[in-house]
Amino acid sequence: MVLTNSADETANFLTRRLVDASVAFIRVDTDAFAQSITLSATDQGASLAINGANYSPEDFSHVWLRRPKPLLLEGVPNGSDIQYVRQEWSAALEGFLGAIKKERWINHPANNACASHKVEQIVRARDFGLLVPRTLVTQSKEQLRQFFEQNNGDIIVKPLTGGYVRRAAPRHDTVIYTNAVSSDDIHQFQPFAACPTLFQQRINKAFDVRITVVDDDVHVVSLKATESNGVQRLDIRRKRMEDVIYELIEIPRGMRARLLSYVRSYNLRFAAIDMSVNTRGEWIFFEVNPNGQWAWMDLAGISNISESFVQSFRRCGKS
Repeated sequence: MVLTNSADETANFLTRRLVDASVAFIRVDTDAFAQSITLSATDQGASLAINGANYSPEDFSHVWLRRPKPLLLEGVPNGSDIQYVRQEWSAALEGFLGAIKKERWINHPANNACASHKVEQIVRARDFGLLVPRTLVTQSKEQLRQFFEQNNGDIIVKPLTGGYVRRAAPRHDTVIYTNAVSSDDIHQFQPFAACPTLFQQRINKAFDVRITVVDDDVHVVSLKATESNGVQRLDIRRKRMEDVIYELIEIPRGMRARLLSYVRSYNLRFAAIDMSVNTRGEWIFFEVNPNGQWAWMDLAGISNISESFVQSFRRCGKS
């Protein structure tokens, strides 16, 4: 089962690969499924009917959890009624999905939730022997000033969450990038900030690294984008990544083993990990995204992550 939404281009990309590889699947778009499927349940169990076929939870060897979105309903007035109907549909679908064993998910939502907290990720990464930047989350101007001085004035600020701000007019939507912090910024920092803010030691990067894990497969891609002064860009996502140079690279064997152990400690089968290699050749861990993007690298001809999904679906049967 592919569990996503009707506008998910990554799901479109992988499901085309599944068709080519003769891997049977059904796709459930959570924003539109009410018009195409029927759910029923008794005290004996639940069933799902789609395209004239009936399925039980045991029929699915995998659930690929991509990007589900809230249900859109036709013929139900807006307001409290639509909220009630959406809740009932969600409860029915979640009841069916809850009967599918956790190990069959890529990834189970509970495991995704557990792996989605940046500060906890960093603490755990250090426990697994990974190098991490010195980190501070604070609302205190005094703590920030001390952290700035301890790191010789070389620190950055970035969101604790995704950093995407939706506004009333979509053209005004905002992406909050990683930014350097200056002494002037600290001077303007309110004595008690509106919310906790994440600061880190700035890493002198040679290049960024995106590591994509699918079960036992590890895909490692370097990303290089230099500024006019020859320094690696602080946030690789700027300029829509149009000038980024990609390269498949090897990962040190010990680093590969530590990362796999780290990912498995969250019971994840998929993970997108952001790291960098500094100018001394050290691998620095930044964060893990348990449901991160990856298809853009396949589409650019750099990686073949989709093949890892295909092979995982083939070799991991029902348990």
